[in-house]
Amino acid sequence: MPAYDLAVALQELAAGRAPVWTKQEGYAFDKSPTSAGVGVLLNSALSTKFVARLRETSGVRTARFTFTPDNLQTYGLTFDGTGITFVSDATATAEEIAEGLRSAIALDVTLSTFLVPSIDPDDPLNETLKVVGIDGRHWEIDAITATGAGATHCTADAWGGEAWHFLMPQGEPAVGGGSTPFGGWDLPINEADPAGGGPDQVDGHLFTFGGWTDALLTAGYARLYMRVDNVVGSVNDGAVLANATLEYRKPDVWIGPCRRESTVPGEA
Repeated sequence: MPAYDLAVALQELAAGRAPVWTKQEGYAFDKSPTSAGVGVLLNSALSTKFVARLRETSGVRTARFTFTPDNLQTYGLTFDGTGITFVSDATATAEEIAEGLRSAIALDVTLSTFLVPSIDPDDPLNETLKVVGIDGRHWEIDAITATGAGATHCTADAWGGEAWHFLMPQGEPAVGGGSTPFGGWDLPINEADPAGGGPDQVDGHLFTFGGWTDALLTAGYARLYMRVDNVVGSVNDGAVLANATLEYRKPDVWIGPCRRESTVPGEA
């Protein structure tokens, strides 16, 4: 193989095609980075993959409902225009309400065609109603209601969001002087810090419930951090809230620096 072709082949291999995934943890997902230790270490990767997910489970929407019990009160949920209710008894418990609404959804001839209700197995007290969509259909939570002193809280997958990348530079001072650009986070071209507000501010990348995945060239950078902000629900989510609150689940961000698939002679 000619020396030039060999050099090109080695360069392509060094760039890496196999990402090593790390979940971005311990961050306020809707904030810009304020310290050098956040995000994910890139380990000198020339390219880095990333995934931003709004849905807990890819392809389906999930919502969880928890309840403040009150005796002889009506709890209601409406999805895509179809509503169900449950009336608590004289010794109301959150477990009773969750099971009553689960049964009502399962028995409804319309809702049962696109929703699967269950008591959340992650709740040891059996007080959380978990609702998952079928076959990727995006459904809306039109109304959440409770009467008396009863109340309902919902945490659901969002409809859309906006994302920005932040890169922390690495390197050495130039021979004979110069300095490194340490001490700040850079934003790639066509992105601007939403907290900046300057004349060059540009919107982040808008994406919907399907998520966003792509790759960045990260040569010369030590860390990558992703901010996901402006998380919103579907247009009719929470149209009616009575003794109820609705919030959206914190997005998941995964960052995968691409490892070397072979080593350059003389390197480990």
